[in-house]
Amino acid sequence: TGKVFTPNPADMLIARAEDHFQAGRRYYQQRNFDKARSEFDEAVTLMLSASDGPSSQSVFEHRLEDMVDIITDK
Repeated sequence: TGKVFTPNPADMLIARAEDHFQAGRRYYQQRNFDKARSEFDEAVTLMLSASDGPSSQSVFEHRLEDMVDIITDK
């Protein structure tokens, strides 16, 4: 039998951050910039909260960098 991935608390925060990030993108596309900014802020806050213990530090760092790059290009 193969290993089953069990997310730790930091991984759960990352998943929540991803949800907020995607919501921010949708709001941005709808030109609702205040809600987009709020969702993006929450996504980054959650990512920073998760920085101490993700299952994969390199994947975490890459995703955080991607998020920030996309947000700052908007």
